[in-house]
Amino acid sequence: MADATTGQEAGSGRPPKPDAHVTPTTFPPQPPGEGRGRINALRHRLALEDLMVRVAAGFIHRPSHQLDECIDDALSEVGNFTHADRVFLYIRPGDSHDFALRGLWLAPEVASSAREVHSVPDSELPLWLETLRSLEPIFLLDVDERSELGRERRALEPDGTRSSLVVPVADGFRLIGFLGLDSVANERMWSDDHLSVLNALAGIISQAMARSEAEQRFGLAFSHAPLGMALHLADGRHLQVNRAYCDLAGRQERELVDMAVTELVHPDDRESVAVRGRLLALGEADLMSVECRYQRPDGSIIWVRIHSAAVRDPDLELRYAVTHVEDITQRYHKEAEVRASERRYRTLVENSPAVVTRFDRELRIVYASPAFEALAGFAPGQILGHKVDAFAAPGEVDRWASALGAVFETGARYDSEWLLNRGEDQYWFQSRAVAEYDQDGVVEYVLVVNTDITTLKRTEAALAHQALHDPLTGLANRALLHDHLDNALARGRRLSNTIGLVFLDLDRFKLVNDSMGHTAGDVLLVEVGRRLRTLARPGDTVARLGGDEFVLLLDNIEDASKPIVMAEEIHRILREPMSVEGSEVFTTASIGIAVANDDHADADGLLRDADSAMYLAKARGRDRFEVFDEGLRERATERLHLENALRRSIDAGDLAVFYQPEIDLTTGQVTGCEALARWNHPVQGLLEAGAFIGLAEETGLILEVGAWVLATACSQAGQWQHEHPTRPLLMRVNLSARQIAQPDILQQVVDALDHGGVEAPSLCLEITETALMDDPDEALRVLRDLRSLGVSLAIDDFGTGYSSLAYLKRFPVDVLKIDRSFVDGVGDDPEDTAIVTAIISLSRALGLRVVAEGVETRRQADELRWLGAEAAQGYFFSRPCPAESFWHGVSSATATVSSGSRDL
Repeated sequence: MADATTGQEAGSGRPPKPDAHVTPTTFPPQPPGEGRGRINALRHRLALEDLMVRVAAGFIHRPSHQLDECIDDALSEVGNFTHADRVFLYIRPGDSHDFALRGLWLAPEVASSAREVHSVPDSELPLWLETLRSLEPIFLLDVDERSELGRERRALEPDGTRSSLVVPVADGFRLIGFLGLDSVANERMWSDDHLSVLNALAGIISQAMARSEAEQRFGLAFSHAPLGMALHLADGRHLQVNRAYCDLAGRQERELVDMAVTELVHPDDRESVAVRGRLLALGEADLMSVECRYQRPDGSIIWVRIHSAAVRDPDLELRYAVTHVEDITQRYHKEAEVRASERRYRTLVENSPAVVTRFDRELRIVYASPAFEALAGFAPGQILGHKVDAFAAPGEVDRWASALGAVFETGARYDSEWLLNRGEDQYWFQSRAVAEYDQDGVVEYVLVVNTDITTLKRTEAALAHQALHDPLTGLANRALLHDHLDNALARGRRLSNTIGLVFLDLDRFKLVNDSMGHTAGDVLLVEVGRRLRTLARPGDTVARLGGDEFVLLLDNIEDASKPIVMAEEIHRILREPMSVEGSEVFTTASIGIAVANDDHADADGLLRDADSAMYLAKARGRDRFEVFDEGLRERATERLHLENALRRSIDAGDLAVFYQPEIDLTTGQVTGCEALARWNHPVQGLLEAGAFIGLAEETGLILEVGAWVLATACSQAGQWQHEHPTRPLLMRVNLSARQIAQPDILQQVVDALDHGGVEAPSLCLEITETALMDDPDEALRVLRDLRSLGVSLAIDDFGTGYSSLAYLKRFPVDVLKIDRSFVDGVGDDPEDTAIVTAIISLSRALGLRVVAEGVETRRQADELRWLGAEAAQGYFFSRPCPAESFWHGVSSATATVSSGSRDL
């Protein structure tokens, strides 16, 4: 609450006591004498109460659309009673941020000079609203326009005022406006009576506005309802109707008001409607529903359904009925057609494979078509007079009775599926129950048409099983495993159980498919699934995720070692031979284990952890198991981050190509160079190929990286040929296994040569020995196509794979590159020296050129030259460098080569 006695803001409390300079209340003065004073006080109180009664009555007895007139009358009453100069009401409409003038009364001597302020923004009344929102009044005894409250008061009344009393108008605890008294010329002390009058009026106005809004909402809903709606008095006369109702009745609103509803009803239906109306009026029912005919003034007839609900006063007397009317003419005619069709096509029903039954109101069977015997095993004559419990499954009897009873009660069609007992077998059938009406429009029978859907139900069950099970092994599939895992984790959190997950992938399963065919592979998978089932406990889940991946979900295990024991058992049963198409097959599995024993595990995370552990087992040699730990997750996360960063770097152009020269060990001349990928990592700096090429191979990014390196290297070779025409270089570019498998690899090479302006003999493509042996026949085809372009081919890292000499003889290669792991010990390690000697001898026998990789010392270079290697590359000659530094490195490399004899 705030007041102003000297233009200062004040705290909350009752109105201050009058001082000598404050004008006393303007209520009629009291005569002297204590007795007369009491009498006058009583008269004053009665006058005050009479005022409130008159004001309240004005709002109660006048309709809501006269609300503004009621407000004006109330403000006038209060103004005259309190002898105020001004009474005002501001209301904030809806979600507006302005308070709008809703009512204003001015004393005669003020009215001629007043200027009305019709709207005031919230922002101009901060102190007022702070007080009013706390539902406290504001007392302004001597308005000083230099104060904050005074300036805010002037926003409401620019002509000025001396004293004000303002109270909030609230809807509950929400401020919706304010009501006030003004004394324009004289300073005035506001009394408790003034406050009481305003508070009472504020409450009356708030309730009246709420009632008006509610009536407006009801009126809009009533008027615009798509169904015909009406309010009826207890005697059945229309009190109010909407537009849709008028359209149904074919009459104007003025015709319908005060007309009895039975006057609209067809004469043959009036008694039925009147009987139900009397039940509603006498309190024997609160709801009425009836179907009848309306007869329109133009002679047309429509069928309608009437629903009425009683609205009663506290004495349970019917005040009025709320009725909605629905046009059911079309539906009624259709049902009539159905009844006619039933009579016309009885022969068809008798010969139909569908089972037709008719029930009376006692739910007894009064008709059954001949097909009933084939469905239920009873002859129609045996079932007549019986109820549904004679053939329905025990759990379905009550549902049958309820459904049929509902059709008799409402006449509405009912569709459902039911279970039927037939000996020890159960059959499903689908039923449609429809009402059959008598001449009075009352449901006499219910006709039920039944179709045997047992085959469909069994098919649906089979499909549901297929949706959740692997079609080959019959094991749970990924969806069912995920569901069981979610449930197991939920139980684990609730009961503090430990959950184990064993994820296994068969080792080298592709070899079985490739060597024996996919049918043999399927036989192997089925047998593996069968063996895994023998290990599972009741409650465990064995699933096949696809391919050769299986999962065992161990629910509620005693301790975390149980999955390890299970993994050892799996290895044991898989080592036993399996018979596949008459041959013995042996297989092993790489197994990953993850355990959930806390509240934070989730199904996807646990599967991902077990999968990661399985891949670790496969990477560490197969036929083993690994248990997931946090370190594995951290490495997987780091690898994911590295993959994401590589993807972004490819798009951002952060890759580069470095070039390492190849030196002729006899002449010391630079004869070629190898293009090597580099990555300018945004955090780790420049990374060599070994740090990311393996990742690129796994993720498939090698296709983009490899194609870019090929195109960049060919462009650089073309530029160097133009700049150094007398110094020809052979550009060597590596191709990955994934690149070789691409259908358009030949076109990629052609495009790179054309774009770079390089002749095919100036390009040598290097393929690892392992990549060639993944699919030797396909590799041979691709190499022949590439060789036909005129490019030369080299086998990289020779000696580290498992290539057959027969295949090596067939491959159209020109160069063997000795892997650095053998070059490291050449001249010092007899085994490495022997391997290098053998590779060089083999190359000479096949007519191939030999290039040694990883040469880091003069001793290695001299030894390789002495053994007969034609060329070499390595840090001893030059490190890989950017294109702009390459020719400087070439000069240095040439200078390091000595043509002397073997250095022993």
